Amino acid sequence: MVDRLRESAVDTGRELIEAARNDNRWRTVAKQMVQAWNEGMASLRSAKSEMRFKGLTAAIATAGFSDQTPPEPPPAVGRTELLARPRKAKKRRPAR
Repeated sequence: MVDRLRESAVDTGRELIEAARNDNRWRTVAKQMVQAWNEGMASLRSAKSEMRFKGLTAAIATAGFSDQTPPEPPPAVGRTELLARPRKAKKRRPAR
């Protein structure tokens, strides 16, 4: 079953790389997906792995994809752009 999953990921990964070559809008997404799939396949172990199912490393190198781009850090905890900004205190006029 693991080998079938690897085979499917490799075949789909190659199709995704081809889609990224044909339409540049897919390049960033394809790069991230294929790199993640390759890492996942590298973490699997199988007693009868064949060389062609070992991963997408060669296809990634041929496509010229760089390493994965790390995600942006989340915003500060407890702060949100959706809340209204605190009101500035109005200066009180002195009583007459």
